Amino acid sequence: MNNASSHTLNRKREVSRLNNKSYPNWIAGDLGAKRIDAIAKTLRTKILGAFNDQWGTGFDTYTPWMTALTVDPKKALILYERPSSDMVLNPDYLKAISEVFLNQEHRVLSLSDHQEMVRADHDVAQSQPWFASRMVTAKSNLFSTMPWLAALYPSVVQSIVPVRLEGLAPQGRFAFSHHLAKGAIFMQVSSDETSFAPNHSIDLAHEIGHQVLMTYLSADPLITSDPKALIYSGARGVERTAHRSLHSAVALAYMVMAGQGLIEHDKVPIDPKLVARLNDWQLRLITNLGSLRSACTFSVLGAEILADLESIADKTGGLTQGENAYAK
Repeated sequence: MNNASSHTLNRKREVSRLNNKSYPNWIAGDLGAKRIDAIAKTLRTKILGAFNDQWGTGFDTYTPWMTALTVDPKKALILYERPSSDMVLNPDYLKAISEVFLNQEHRVLSLSDHQEMVRADHDVAQSQPWFASRMVTAKSNLFSTMPWLAALYPSVVQSIVPVRLEGLAPQGRFAFSHHLAKGAIFMQVSSDETSFAPNHSIDLAHEIGHQVLMTYLSADPLITSDPKALIYSGARGVERTAHRSLHSAVALAYMVMAGQGLIEHDKVPIDPKLVARLNDWQLRLITNLGSLRSACTFSVLGAEILADLESIADKTGGLTQGENAYAK
């Protein structure tokens, strides 16, 4: 066995040992999923009621497009009908998303940082024929490694919307979420059959992390110091505002849990490249959390969530620095 294979196998054994520990109480695990679900139900009910009051309608089911409260349902009724699946593949539905949200303000796509170049993929059956099958596989792999995530998923995700990023090659990947479309995840999936399984599962986990934090932020500010303060963001390796830095930490934590789970449960081939990426995410997460702890003050709930994230980062098999990992 070569050194790379030996290191990867040892890493797999370490991940298995670490994942036998219980998950934190707020951001992940069975108890975390129940708490997030309770807040998400309250949030959806609140948004649904506000939307019906705004437009004099009587819808009984929340959809992500209600969040902005600005879209007249008479102009896009299809967006407010009960969806048959979380995978949005209906061309008329996708056209409605584009017509409603790709206006001069680019309300929904602005968080992608590529707002002028992103389009809902009306022709997904032709342009991304692999979209549905690969997302089904990605979800199956992810949920079988973390059953609590399967229970949490419908609480925070209602729609996965195929998009196209102009200039991105078919083998490229792209994903984002937005607070004005809570419950919607926008994704372009890769045509590369050799790498899609771990990448798409981890991309999905990353976006679920964003949805989880958006849910919590609907109930509590979490950060009580200046939310505009610039804090290191591990996901991008740059300074961003405090809440975006916290978003980065939660997304990285979900990526780490997903990567560990995929390795432990043999959902992907043992790959030194994946292990190297996992190690990098863990180091970025530790640095991200250290920056948040040293620069921000938190609400009671925010402190609990930060401690949960630190607990996840501490399951890193030698990458942490003991009790002083975050004392920077």
